[in-house]
Amino acid sequence: MTTSEQRTTLPRSATSSAYFPGRPPMLWSKVLTPSFLLLPVVLAGAAPLSAQTGTIRGEIREASAQNPIVGAQILVVGTRLGAVSDQQGNYTLTNVPLGRVTVRVRMLGYSSMSSAVDVSSDAPATLNFALSPSVITLEEVVVTGTGGAVEKKQLGNTIATIDSNVIKNAPVQSFSEAIAAREPGVQVLPSSGLVGEGARIRIRGNASLSQNNEPVVYVDGVRVDNGGGFTIAGAGGGGTPSRLDDINSETIERVEILKGAAAATLYGSEANAGVIQVFTKRGTAGPPKFSFRMDQGISRSPQGAFKPLAGFARYADTTSCIADAAVFGRTVTAQRTACRSTIGVADRLSAIYGRTITPFQVFESDYINDFFDTGYYSNYSANVSGGGPTVIYNVAARLNREDGPFTVNRVDRAALANDVNRKTFGSASIVLFPRQRLQLRATAMFTDVHHETPNNGNNIYGVLSSAQNSKPEQSDCEESRKLGLGGAFGQDPARPDRCAGPGDPSGSGAFITPREAAYQKVAQGAEHFNGSLNVNYQAVPTVKLDLTLGMDVTNANDFELLPFRYNVDNYTTNEILGRRTVGNRNNRQFTLDGKATWSDRFSQFTSNFVVGTQGFVTREQDKGGFGRDFPGPGIEIAGAGAIRQIQDTFLSIVNLGAMAQEQVGYHDWAFLTLGARWDRNSAFGESSPWAFYPKVSVSLVPSDLPSWHVPQISSLRLRAAVGRSGQQPGAFDKFTTYASLPSELGPGFQPSNLGNDSLKPEVSTERELGAEVGLLQNRLGLDVTWWLRNTVDALVQKQFPATAGFTSPQLVNIGWLQGQGWDFKVNALVVDRANLSVNVFANAAFLSQKIMSMGGAAPIKVGGSYPRYRNFLRGPDTLYSAPGVIDEIRYYAPGSLLGAALIPTCSGGPIYRGGPNVGQARPCYTPGSTVPYDTDRNGQPDTESRLQFYIDSLRTARNPNPLDALNPMFDDEDGDKDVLDNYLGKPEPDWQGAFGANITLRRNLQINVLFEYKAGNYTITNLTDAFRKSSPTIGRNVRGAAEIEATLLNPASTPVQRQAAAMAWARKYKALSPYDGLNQNESGDFLRWRELGITYLVPSSIARRFGVDNLAVSLTGRNIRLWTGYTGIDPEENTIGRGGGGQLDNNYLDAVDGWGLPLPTSWTFSVRFGF
Repeated sequence: MTTSEQRTTLPRSATSSAYFPGRPPMLWSKVLTPSFLLLPVVLAGAAPLSAQTGTIRGEIREASAQNPIVGAQILVVGTRLGAVSDQQGNYTLTNVPLGRVTVRVRMLGYSSMSSAVDVSSDAPATLNFALSPSVITLEEVVVTGTGGAVEKKQLGNTIATIDSNVIKNAPVQSFSEAIAAREPGVQVLPSSGLVGEGARIRIRGNASLSQNNEPVVYVDGVRVDNGGGFTIAGAGGGGTPSRLDDINSETIERVEILKGAAAATLYGSEANAGVIQVFTKRGTAGPPKFSFRMDQGISRSPQGAFKPLAGFARYADTTSCIADAAVFGRTVTAQRTACRSTIGVADRLSAIYGRTITPFQVFESDYINDFFDTGYYSNYSANVSGGGPTVIYNVAARLNREDGPFTVNRVDRAALANDVNRKTFGSASIVLFPRQRLQLRATAMFTDVHHETPNNGNNIYGVLSSAQNSKPEQSDCEESRKLGLGGAFGQDPARPDRCAGPGDPSGSGAFITPREAAYQKVAQGAEHFNGSLNVNYQAVPTVKLDLTLGMDVTNANDFELLPFRYNVDNYTTNEILGRRTVGNRNNRQFTLDGKATWSDRFSQFTSNFVVGTQGFVTREQDKGGFGRDFPGPGIEIAGAGAIRQIQDTFLSIVNLGAMAQEQVGYHDWAFLTLGARWDRNSAFGESSPWAFYPKVSVSLVPSDLPSWHVPQISSLRLRAAVGRSGQQPGAFDKFTTYASLPSELGPGFQPSNLGNDSLKPEVSTERELGAEVGLLQNRLGLDVTWWLRNTVDALVQKQFPATAGFTSPQLVNIGWLQGQGWDFKVNALVVDRANLSVNVFANAAFLSQKIMSMGGAAPIKVGGSYPRYRNFLRGPDTLYSAPGVIDEIRYYAPGSLLGAALIPTCSGGPIYRGGPNVGQARPCYTPGSTVPYDTDRNGQPDTESRLQFYIDSLRTARNPNPLDALNPMFDDEDGDKDVLDNYLGKPEPDWQGAFGANITLRRNLQINVLFEYKAGNYTITNLTDAFRKSSPTIGRNVRGAAEIEATLLNPASTPVQRQAAAMAWARKYKALSPYDGLNQNESGDFLRWRELGITYLVPSSIARRFGVDNLAVSLTGRNIRLWTGYTGIDPEENTIGRGGGGQLDNNYLDAVDGWGLPLPTSWTFSVRFGF
């Protein structure tokens, strides 16, 4: 009997939600009322049938400790009858056919067990089970990518599962957190510490150079919207929500993950990046069971994540500052203004900061920390399930609110920026059994989201970016002084670091003050609906028909508001009359999935043949616009703007596929699977051919042979698989298109997409070898997988000559991307006693990716024309040791970092490895003798004395910014005269994984810990500190850079100090154009204590005193501690979040620390009870 046939198996219902365009927004009553109205029908269906049947009762316990097992699946073999064990391990099977029947018990973490019993109508039969723990899950039933329900041991490919029991006691609030660090090769990439922000998901790296690398996601067989971000409005890259987090994590029963093409073949032209399917909870037969949960939590941003703002005073008082007007090339009037604001003057700074500040002595300000406080989290949820022989049901509701640690209240309570996320979830699942061989299941899920996030990330108008780019020596309260407020300099005498009114107490380097940035508001409201209908019919004992119909609808509305006259400090000049940007995204996905399965046994062989069809229709409409320059306050809608603009796009894609698969088993230990899918996609037009994706796999389980007698090895499976899947381009990428061109002369057209009639899907072929070994009676489990993926005909953006005005790159099938790696899992039941159980586990994934060919296309820079981002897609380079002598063919991982590098030291004798001077020595310096500077422009490194002479000449000329004249020498390893193409590292680690333990003490106290790590050639672009270390306008505000600048300007500094400062500047601090890439990369290796869960299961005798059957209390923590040598904000911070950029940036703008927030530490207290 397949899992989908079990009437009372572990719940599997739906999850997602939405809004139907053109209709009023759905309310709670519209979703939950129909479900609750069905309860009388459901309860009526629970009445026993009058047929001649019997009852089986019993208990499920652990074999050694004799603890009750909760949630075990009990099935009557050959029927659809089933039950789930309760909190005491008890179960009851009713309406069991009379006579001898076989009962089978399955439970994740235990070996399955079957036993026969005689059933009569006279009295209930008793059948108890004692299950032995097992860390090997070969008998677990899965359905994703298999065409039907099968045991894992029959598959030759990898399929990972995450069970609800794994996350039940974990600090999990979202779908992203539910799957994070659970499986090797499955990366969940958070981007910052803003609440409600979705994580990007990668499975075994990247499978495409240009298309979406997010896995396809299904909920109960229905494809869901896996997008994210904002439409037109945005916050700068971070704070972007994920539609996958609209899935209620509390309704998840289990998650199945197909890691690559070898497993995902049957999903066709959109499965290159893997497939994730979520199965939601379904009801169990019996009287209604109610369960409730309440959570209260707090969160804090980690101390020390932000370096203090550092600066120094250049003059003791305003008079001496004004006297140097000629040094700065200003008039006396202009210099006087600068001495009151942008130039560090000790008397002004001492007054504002409320402490004594001495010229050329570096001081620090903790102004950035004023934007953080304690965040709060609350969660309330309820669930009811039950049913009878003909109907089972599950209904759930949840309210969730989180207010993150970011705050503007300390700066200005009237400011609008916020960091909150509110969600309301509702879901229902109903399964009907109108006939013995017919099962109908209907699911519905709805989520309502309200999300607010501050302007953030690499955004010159962001709140924290403007704070981090402030220079404390530029602090001024002139606007307050002009109004006669505060002290002599306009400062607030009662609050250091503050102005009495308007002003710039942080010393903003440019663009906007942090307080003005805090007056901007970014918000999104979303409604997400997911519904499905499944029909399962056992036509004859060997043939089963299965049909799933479903839809997923998302309606997201977002806006960004700059209020009228939000320039409260009279500093910014950016759209001070206000602007409102609005956007709407409506995404609808329709799913049709039909299969017919024929299963039979022929003597020693079994056969399972599946044929079916699968179709998807995706329709998306994006529209929005903006209005700016409002006539006054309170009239701040887009339509009130003096200048307005609108946009509207619509997209419809149809994908249709047919599949067939045959699996042959021999003596239930050897299994061969052959399968294929034929796919067609509307992106290629009506004349496109069908794409063909085959697969083959073998699974051998020698430990199931009767002749197996290897005491040391309890279980052994060997497996191999090879398969293909694809990825199609966008809807219009094949065609020549034109865009509208509005102008004062009237409407017109302009060239848009060049077009490519030969465009076709890129194809990934993956090979996989693996083994699972169970030792010590399956108390120690090892799982090893090697895989190799080649994506050929990879879609590459190639720039063609601007024929007829087509200037945009065109997709061409010319690339080749290769990925390979290892996945490891270890699981050990170290202790298994009545009062103590200890289970330890670890997983690790090794990943190597190479761009084997770009088909002659030029390197593609990620991040557009912005020069600070140095991620590239680049084909291999040939490096030489002498003319014509190949030394190395260097392959680059996608997203590799290329940029400026300092000339090396002379140790090792560096040579040119290309270009006209190949094999000859290239410039280098010898510490203690020469330096990496060429101040006399002779092409050779200076001597130390020459550098000292140059520094002294700058001082003699009284250069106001001597650091701007200190420019070190570029390296050029390949000799091609391009000093910005030096290899600097890659943004993906070689290794990543997790380890932890699950401990149970005295049956009632459960402790769960989880650690996650990344290591090995993992390079982070620390763009935040590159600006803070080097920019003359909005940087040089970390202690090291401020000390260097103060040393060079201080008349009392010594030559030795100035020489050391110049060397430190070249080696550690000089960055940004024209040295893009220099001194901005660091190792990102880290270990993070990701989760801690402490749960106490209150004894039933005590729980009943409170009127409940079960009661549990928990204390959980998330992101508890970080160990890393990385000096930036957070090694997991990224400048853009999920959907925060264009497709290329979403794929490969990785590991860029850009003014984000660190992941907060959170603690939550929870109470769960049921009756």
